[in-house]
Amino acid sequence: MAKNGKVKTKEPKMALVELPIEDLPDETYIVRHVEVVLDRGQAETLRRVHEGLHRSGGKLKNGKFVKSPPDTIKYILDSIVL
Repeated sequence: MAKNGKVKTKEPKMALVELPIEDLPDETYIVRHVEVVLDRGQAETLRRVHEGLHRSGGKLKNGKFVKSPPDTIKYILDSIVL
């Protein structure tokens, strides 16, 4: 606790990712369900991002709070600005 009686909060680290992205033809098949096994580094990164979003009150486009790793992945995809 700080001297003024307020609890110190730690600012989350931020990440910026650049990704190549393509336009899709109108009749492209779009996958809506993905099942994946992560390696340890990927799992740790997902957990770190999840904790940051959860603690900072991250919300999905539908207004729901980020509460789980799948929500974290949805948040990342929602955050891509085209």
